[in-house]
Amino acid sequence: MANVSLEGMSAEQITDLAILAKAQLDNPVTRPHFLQNSKVVNPESSIPEIDIPMRVNKMLQSGKEMIDKQATEIANMRLERDIERRREVLMKKHGLSENDVSEVEKLMLEKQIASHDTAAEFYNSQKQSARPSPSMFSPNAMPKINLKESGMPNMSQWARNEAGKTLDEFRGRIRVS
Repeated sequence: MANVSLEGMSAEQITDLAILAKAQLDNPVTRPHFLQNSKVVNPESSIPEIDIPMRVNKMLQSGKEMIDKQATEIANMRLERDIERRREVLMKKHGLSENDVSEVEKLMLEKQIASHDTAAEFYNSQKQSARPSPSMFSPNAMPKINLKESGMPNMSQWARNEAGKTLDEFRGRIRVS
């Protein structure tokens, strides 16, 4: 206990202090504060009303920390299992390898894509080369000329007839099959 001396105090002052202390101990509102302050002044003193709840709170806190740690570990395990399941579904559904799945997840982060399926479709579309568009003129567009069978005596006459057929086709008059 701290070095407290009542020397130099009158009997009346000592009695007033005792009455004040007793009043605080007897009042249910001030009792916990008075006991806590007494523990501050003399930390070695044994005050069960203060000591027991402190010990219980320490034990409860350590138990709560352990439970929180285990809950976090369980949540992480579930998250990892869910991610593995999604990866397996991606590999089966989109025909991807493990390396491809890693690239898909990288795309998800870079392009901020939330869905694994959307990212896999985007990844597959990037891997595919563009399909060649059909050319406007195929090499077989020009007919072979056989002047003997066509009965045309010269090439100029045949060319004029073919040009006329083509112009009529463009104008929509005749459909050439």
